[in-house]
Amino acid sequence: FFNSKTIYQIKSYFKNTDLICAANVICHIPDIKDVFKLYFNYDQLNNVMRIQKELDLKIESQSLELDCCITFLVNKNISHIALSKWKGNHKIKVEFQKTI
Repeated sequence: FFNSKTIYQIKSYFKNTDLICAANVICHIPDIKDVFKLYFNYDQLNNVMRIQKELDLKIESQSLELDCCITFLVNKNISHIALSKWKGNHKIKVEFQKTI
């Protein structure tokens, strides 16, 4: 984690720290969201919703039939966790849509 003290310490060794500082700030803005669309069979609905509840993900849209599709809004700072959990289930197809 970078804070002011760490930045000044790094800057004393290196001159170009702007990119590191900017990346650290962006990773900690909770209002930036990634949009993911999940495709899965209805029998996987419980697994998908368990992850949704565990990570408190917002559902943007859903179509729950035999072949389901749910679009989630995921806080940028936990996107990697959600993606890892979804990809751990090979019966769920995940598509990154955009960052908003």
